[in-house]
Amino acid sequence: MTQFSNTSPIFQREEVLREEYHPDDLPERTDEMEDLHMSLAPAARGVGANNVFLHGKAGQGKTAAAKAKLSELQAHAEEESEHLDLTTAYVSCESHDLSTSYKSASRIYQAVTPRLDNTGNLGKIL
Repeated sequence: MTQFSNTSPIFQREEVLREEYHPDDLPERTDEMEDLHMSLAPAARGVGANNVFLHGKAGQGKTAAAKAKLSELQAHAEEESEHLDLTTAYVSCESHDLSTSYKSASRIYQAVTPRLDNTGNLGKIL
């Protein structure tokens, strides 16, 4: 074994410690996931979803829960694309450049609104 082995002597799955890792299942957040699902469910029927404000201490699964449910909702929309026109977007408001509600709303608008790029092609500016 070399000094830079590809296996960790301490962690069985070291990738779960990375910020970009998102688990497939959140077993300790069943109630919260159900609440989030109920808030987003109207969007799956073509009606506006309810507003959701996720809050709590760092590391409790807010981002993982939101991204998992939005992914599930987007998959549903793609399956029902003949009947449902839906775009999902995840915008984290924790960064300092989104310190006001106007900046946050502007970022959300940019994420869900198609724009023309510099060449005149339809694209999204994120």
